[in-house]
Amino acid sequence: MSPRAQRTLPLHQQIYDHYEQLITDGNLQPGDKLPSVRRTAEEWGTGQQAAQHAYALLRAAKLTRTSTEGTFVAQRRATYGPQQRARSVRFSPGTSTDVRDAGRVLITPPHPWDYVIAILGLEPDHEGDFEVIRREELISDEGGPVMLLVTWASPGWLPRVPELAVADILPDPRGAAHLIADRWPVTVEWGEYSDETRLPMDDGREIPLLELAPGEYVGGKTWKWGHGAGEAEQLLAYEEATVKRNRVIRLYIEP
Repeated sequence: MSPRAQRTLPLHQQIYDHYEQLITDGNLQPGDKLPSVRRTAEEWGTGQQAAQHAYALLRAAKLTRTSTEGTFVAQRRATYGPQQRARSVRFSPGTSTDVRDAGRVLITPPHPWDYVIAILGLEPDHEGDFEVIRREELISDEGGPVMLLVTWASPGWLPRVPELAVADILPDPRGAAHLIADRWPVTVEWGEYSDETRLPMDDGREIPLLELAPGEYVGGKTWKWGHGAGEAEQLLAYEEATVKRNRVIRLYIEP
């Protein structure tokens, strides 16, 4: 029986779930090549757009990598608690936050931020660009910069939450997702948390802003904050935190 015959989810989500299960179960190993987008679309009886969306989600989850030769299963990552709820991140006394940037950003594929398009489910404008709200905050303590936090959200929230695009501290200390939820009004019902150790991105931001030494590793942390489940599920905000090595960040998890 076809995997999608048993589900009511959108086809792109079914395709993503199918390959995600094959990868996590070990039926597809790191380095294995996935079928082309065209072949996958044909096998699932759908258009290439749904298959492309599913493959973008796989890249966004870092389950696959793409090269000129095709799409391949990525190397294993240390990922914990896919359905855990992260309540807050606490720092040592004397911590300060500098909102370096906030506002609307246009992403024109191909672009290093392409994965955000899939995560937030953004729709292109008439020119094929994707608009997103991006906030950049640098958190420091007495010893200097500790963490670079980038928050992404759909521009659809701006009419109710204009503060998202203002380079200032948000009125809700819990962050963008909770502010959106309060203004909607709904509740933040779930959070997906992942954690990995990686080299900093050579994008002219992480290394100088966090005052990193060459070859120094960082902690890469992400949160996806959402409301609802299934068809009613909506992503409120997506956050990426780059944490300096040997800095203790206490993460409180709600069971």
